[in-house]
Formats: sequence, C-alpha cells, structure tokens
Amino acid sequence: DGLNDDGSWPDWLLTPNASRTDQDGYSQISRYVTPQLVDELGFGPGHRRDALRAGLSGPARDRRTAEVLWELLVAERIAYADPPWSPGVGQVIRDPEWLLTPRPRAAGTCVDLCLLLAGLCLNERLDTFLVMLRGENAAHVLVAIRLGTSAPDGPLKAKHRIAQPILPSGTEPTGTDGVFRIGDIELLIADEDMLFLDPTAAAADEAHQALSDSEKLALARLTCGKYEHAHLVDIAVRQWACGDIPLPRPRHRRSPAASQQSAPARIQAAAEEVPHATAPRTPADQAAIATDETLLALLRMRAARSITDPVARIEELQAVLELFETAWLRRRAIAGDDDPSVDRAYFYRAGIRVTLAREFTATAPNTASAYLREAMEVYRTASRFRKHYYDGPNPITAAALHGIGMTGYYMVLYDLAPNSEIALEEAIRAANEALAMRRQTSSTGNIDESAGILLGLSGLDLTDEQTLGLELEQPEP
Repeated sequence: DGLNDDGSWPDWLLTPNASRTDQDGYSQISRYVTPQLVDELGFGPGHRRDALRAGLSGPARDRRTAEVLWELLVAERIAYADPPWSPGVGQVIRDPEWLLTPRPRAAGTCVDLCLLLAGLCLNERLDTFLVMLRGENAAHVLVAIRLGTSAPDGPLKAKHRIAQPILPSGTEPTGTDGVFRIGDIELLIADEDMLFLDPTAAAADEAHQALSDSEKLALARLTCGKYEHAHLVDIAVRQWACGDIPLPRPRHRRSPAASQQSAPARIQAAAEEVPHATAPRTPADQAAIATDETLLALLRMRAARSITDPVARIEELQAVLELFETAWLRRRAIAGDDDPSVDRAYFYRAGIRVTLAREFTATAPNTASAYLREAMEVYRTASRFRKHYYDGPNPITAAALHGIGMTGYYMVLYDLAPNSEIALEEAIRAANEALAMRRQTSSTGNIDESAGILLGLSGLDLTDEQTLGLELEQPEP
C-alpha cells in the first residue's frame, strides 16, 4: 500500500543531484496528492459544477472554482512551518487529516500546503500541476492550474495526454512522462490561462490572504532568479499513467521536525531573493534588462485586474504599455526585426492596447479606436512574421491570428471600424484560421477562446447587405 512498516507515510526523498530530479517525477511527489482523503474529510467536489450553474464557463468557471477552494484553505488557519533545506535527507510529509484536524497550532511546509491544495483542485478535475523550483541552496513548491482545461480522470485519458501532449507555454519535455521543464518563464507567465498560486499565502499568520496575493507571491517566486531548475509535474498523468498511486490514509504519524517561521521573517527572506540590478554595458546586459522589463510588465498587467478604481486601473495599464514599449525597443536595438524574441516583445504591445481600448469605449471612443487600430497593426505584422518564421500550425502563430479576430470583433461591436464589412470579413477569416490551428496544437482553454470569438462575430448585429458573403466557415472536426 506504499506505507512504511509502522503504517506511516514514507519520507519524501529529493535526490541531491538537481539535474536528475525530474527522472522519477520528483521522487514520486504526486503520490502525496490525495484527493480521496481530502474528500473523506468533507472537502468533496461540487464547486466547479456550482460555478457552471451560475453561468460561468471555461477559464472564468475554473478561476471562480479556485477562488472558492482558496477560501476553504484560508479558513482552516494552518500555520506555516519552514523546513531546513537538506536535499538527500527525507522530509516528513503531513497528510491532509493531520493538517485539517483542529489542534492548537497545526502547521505545514510549502510542500504540505501545496499537496493539500492540489488535492482540493483535483477533486474538481481542475488541470493541476506542481511547480517544482530548485536552486543551489533553496527550493520551493507552487501550484499551477491550467484554466479552462480538465485533468485526466482515468488511465486512458492520461495515456492519451502522454501520447499527444499539449504543453503549457514556455515548457518542454524532459523525457519523463508528466514532467516538463520550464525553459521560458516569460512565455509561461504571459499565458493568462495559467494560474499560479503560492499556498503559503494562506497561512494563519499572513496579513494578505486573498487569491490575488497568493498569485502575486507565486509569480514573484517564479521570476526572482534564485531557482536554476524549474519543472511542472502533471499530477493526474503521473497518478493515472506513471504508477504514482496516491498514498492511503496513514495508520501512524511521525512528528515532523520543522520550525515555524513568522510572516515578517518570511517577507524578509523573500526580499533577499530579489536580484540587484547592474548597470547595462554590453548587448547581453541590455538583453537581460529587456527580459526583466518584460517580466515586470507581465506581472503588473496581471495585477492590474484586481484594481477596482477605473482611473487607477487605466493609469496602471498605460504604465504597463510604456514598459512593454521600452522592452521592445531595447530588444529591437540589439537583435533587429527578424528575431523571434523581438517579435514576442512586439506582440505583447497589442493585448494591452485592446484592454485599454475597452476601458475607453464609453467615455472616449476616439481614444479606444486608436488603441484598436494600433493593436490590429501589431497582430497583422506578428501574423505575417510568424507564418514566415515557423513551419506549419503552431500556437504562436495561432495567437496572432486570434488577436486579429478579437480586435476586429471589438472594432465592429463598438462601431469603431472605418468599414464594418471589411473588418468583419478579416476578423472571421483570421478567427477561423486560429481555431483550426488551435484545435491541432493548443489547450482546451485556447480552443474555447477562439470558438467564443467566432460565436461573438456570428452574433454581431449587421444589416443583411453588410453580411452578404460573410458566412462563418465551419471548422473541420
């Protein structure tokens, strides 16, 4: 049954060789994610279904589900315990019953809290990953949820995902099923359907315990530069297809040897992880600065969603746009226009403009129209470059084509297009092409996103004369 002779859970033993940690699924870490035990303790599924009944779907439904699960975790008031960093020495993992049973001062490490939250998420079939971060002198674990996509719930679906994987943006295979290497942090966090959470923000001694606080802390961990090795572990695939069978309820528990660390101490420790900037001198320095500027812009763009004051939100979005512009110009000066990193920096300038346009449609339509025209030009240019640079269907080209469809939709919807008929025709053709590509190369959430734009385009209220010859193409099954 996987238990020790005394009925306790086995220690989680992380190999000292950081370059080999992925080869056994990070020491079969997925065994310690136990949805059934969480269910037996009264934290069963149903919240995702409730979100669907409330009219939510796709990524919005899954984000709402994650919010509910996060609130449940915060309500348990579990303290944070900081274990010593000792690779090669087994770490005692606290099971869900130990963490959730009322006691004067229950505490869990980042690993314990991540495993508990991952169990809650898998009960709802949220597509859940463990984010394993490891440096020379420290390690950390986060939870990632791919919004709009369901986790495999059986061996056939898990094996199908192995045979035809849809990798999260910025990741690459490792040779170990269900484990992906994070090779491009920038691409990964640019995908807003990837929700990253640091469950230590739910600890009882934290002052800021909202889901958005957890997301900010997780993104800071991902981008701090302290962890040389970063992987995603697909828990459901590892459990259903790779032999990482969830452990049963322990019959005996050993007391974990971990010290509790106060929130102020953890804040100070996190602050010390932030690398100090150096004055740029060489092209390599400039490229590094451009990457940092882009990462900062992506983080601030995500955080802007939680700003409720419209004026403050617009000011922050405009500041983010300026940061994207600066990063693009810096990369362009180094590498020229025919470099994929320059294309990516150029591409980021479009989505933020569409967001700003939507802020201004009611109060300043001319400003909104200008933002949409600029965004459309970016998406068109990126689409042409990517079709030339990349071979065949791919999610990167599909994103640019989707951008043309989305921007055209808003132009026609808000009556900001110089010629609605031409704008609608271009949007429909691009959205159809994006959907066809995404059905071959992208996640369910991205497919649903493109299908939603096509549905929106089909529902626009144009006259019969305008819609002549613009019938939606049916994507191939």
